[in-house]
Amino acid sequence: MGPQWFFEGFAVHGAGQEILAEVPPGPVADQIAWAEGAQEHAYSRFGGLVASLAARIPLPELVAHAGQADFLDWLQERLER
Repeated sequence: MGPQWFFEGFAVHGAGQEILAEVPPGPVADQIAWAEGAQEHAYSRFGGLVASLAARIPLPELVAHAGQADFLDWLQERLER
């Protein structure tokens, strides 16, 4: 299913929960570090990150690539298009 931030964020986003944090602008690697560095409200950050990514990349495409070892590289490349 991919990294913890993705599968937990996917669950929050998919459940339609209204606890999504606003993701700071910047490179996706920095956004992931922001989400993973949460001491509190981690689910809110994870959900916000997945929602932000799903607004730019179709969710089925994200899910299809999440479990691959090069997921971060793929995200970076895909978002540059």
